[in-house]
Amino acid sequence: MTQPNTQSNARKSERTHDFKYLPCDSINLALSDNGIKIILGVEELDSTTLELVGIHMTHKTAALLVAAIMQSFDHYKDATGIEIPIPTVSGEAMK
Repeated sequence: MTQPNTQSNARKSERTHDFKYLPCDSINLALSDNGIKIILGVEELDSTTLELVGIHMTHKTAALLVAAIMQSFDHYKDATGIEIPIPTVSGEAMK
């Protein structure tokens, strides 16, 4: 059985019966000529990372994701007055 997406202003969509939210405080990215791979996980108490899910998308889809997130941050700031700071990512933070 699928459940409808309840987000406002979104195209009608359905979720599969096995749809679930996953926790995430760790992101691993790999960019190639064919697209971008994103691996999401959680950092464990012993400082290891448990990788939970990986996705691959085209460069165009990744660019749309960036634009959608930035637009969502702008809407959130307009609605709440709270700005979500975007950190500068250095090579060290990427390790």
